[in-house]
Amino acid sequence: MPAQRRPLAADRGGRRLPARFRATCDRTTAPADVVLPVRALGAAYLGGTRLGSMAEAGLVSQTTAGSVAVLSTAMSWEPAPWCPMIF
Repeated sequence: MPAQRRPLAADRGGRRLPARFRATCDRTTAPADVVLPVRALGAAYLGGTRLGSMAEAGLVSQTTAGSVAVLSTAMSWEPAPWCPMIF
C-alpha cells in the first residue's frame, strides 16, 4: 500500500528531534511508549485536554514509565486555548 494511504497504526515509525531541531522519522519495531486512540490524540493536539487526565480516565496508557507526562507536557502550551464566541 502506498505510504500516503497506510493507516497511522500500521506506521511503526519513531520520531526524534535532534539538537538542531531537525525532525527525523525512522521505522521501528519497538513498542509504543504511549498507547491512545485517535480521539485522545486529537483532543491533546488541539489543546485544552491533558493526556494525564485521559490516562487517569483509562483512555490513554503508557508502556514506558513517565512517557504520558512527557508527551502531555510537549503537547501543551500557555495560555490554554479558548473561544469567546458562543455557537
